[in-house]
Amino acid sequence: MIAGEVMANYLIKDLIKNKKVVFFDLDGTLINSEELHFHALKKLFIKLEVEIKNPEEFAQINHGLPDKTIYSNYSFLHKISLKEYLNQKNQILADLINNLSHNEIEKITTRGLHNIFNFLKQNNMKLVVVSASTRFIIETSLKALGIFEYIETYFGEEDTYLSKPFPSPYLNAFRILNIQSSSALIFEDSHPGTKAAFLSGGHVHHISCFCPTSPLQSYIHSSSVDFLSLF
Repeated sequence: MIAGEVMANYLIKDLIKNKKVVFFDLDGTLINSEELHFHALKKLFIKLEVEIKNPEEFAQINHGLPDKTIYSNYSFLHKISLKEYLNQKNQILADLINNLSHNEIEKITTRGLHNIFNFLKQNNMKLVVVSASTRFIIETSLKALGIFEYIETYFGEEDTYLSKPFPSPYLNAFRILNIQSSSALIFEDSHPGTKAAFLSGGHVHHISCFCPTSPLQSYIHSSSVDFLSLF
């Protein structure tokens, strides 16, 4: 398939032809967690006595970026070590996720999530999550969404040295799962994620419902607003 040739009216039954594994990004693809991540950062900033002049701009600039990248980009975070930054921020985030009500979870879940997971399992597809979040946050989020039992395995930021937009997270997953890139269908939302997925050689399907800015068309093979529109 030619990069940038986005095909409309794709159905999930078409997307999984000749595929063995379906990969999902977490943040922005399965769950609209950007606000939760930013809320966790704001709580950490208060603790560090740091003030962000333009919170909305900060959130948009850092959309889809790994925590390690955000830490390295802002010297004011260096009041604490990277390890302590990650531990504190992720614990705050996990507490926020675990305290969400059922209705709050539903509001930030990508439409059609359970429909597509049920369909893929019925069609004997392996489901894998590849995220720039830590394994701790991935597991916390999947359990909150009620889909943890569907997942074959998951890969977090600690599993590869280079994170998205580098293809390493997906290439590492392909190697461990012993599959070729042509056997992979990858759902992503952000620019860094779609670039990483495209460079890995898998089929990249863009989910746009929670993404504030559209990735380059050259990184996307197909797209839809959410999962429900694939049926």
